[in-house]
Amino acid sequence: MSHESSKDVKLKGKVVDTVTVTVFDSFDELVANVPEKDILEYYNQLNLTKTMNKCRAEHAPKSAGKKAKRIMAFNLCTPEEIQACVGDFEALNKLMESKMDQVEAQMEGAEGQAEEE
Repeated sequence: MSHESSKDVKLKGKVVDTVTVTVFDSFDELVANVPEKDILEYYNQLNLTKTMNKCRAEHAPKSAGKKAKRIMAFNLCTPEEIQACVGDFEALNKLMESKMDQVEAQMEGAEGQAEEE
């Protein structure tokens, strides 16, 4: 059975209005209540939007930002590795570089798995 659903409409983070739409619980109910031309129009627009969003996602940068990668790299360090670098800035840099390489490899592996699916 259909029901009404209300959602706030925001513009620049502020609620400017509220809209209410009918939500159908089955395709049969939708077809019985909405003209065919409207169903086709809604479907075609949604299909176009979803296809464009998928394309955007495929072309968007897939990696985390530099700060996020450094945090992930730091989290890979063991207490012993960090202790060994105390007072030796170059050793700490080398450790972080090697951990950043691990993060990059993990991210590339995750991208490869996502592409296979």
